[in-house]
Amino acid sequence: MFCTDHAIDELVHQKHVNRRSLPCGLLVEHGRINSGMPEHVRDFGTNPENFQRDAFLRHAETIRQRQMTEPGRLFQPVLFDRQEYFDLGGYPAGNIGGVSGDRILFDKYVAAGFEWVTCLGSVWFHAQEGEQRWP
Repeated sequence: MFCTDHAIDELVHQKHVNRRSLPCGLLVEHGRINSGMPEHVRDFGTNPENFQRDAFLRHAETIRQRQMTEPGRLFQPVLFDRQEYFDLGGYPAGNIGGVSGDRILFDKYVAAGFEWVTCLGSVWFHAQEGEQRWP
């Protein structure tokens, strides 16, 4: 994953604005795997060697909306408050009925009254390249 210069700042800003938020970044994804944000699928490479950094950064500036949010759609990247994470029990152990651990954790946050949001100013590129496909 590669983030723009202000991606983390945007997540931190949202957490300061609303302590009961669960702020996630906006992912631009390669498209190898179906995306929860298909309008942001763009191919900027599949690994560090062929990543088109400058092209991605130019694209990110065209879609970035500073300090704007929309209801959450993706799980990662996310900014957790450490104590909140522990208070809510963190990720479940093991695989539970084929459901993503992310889904279970985010459901805990929402049930506890947190607002899951996508920070539109926090733009990241996810190559969707796992360690088994790239040396």
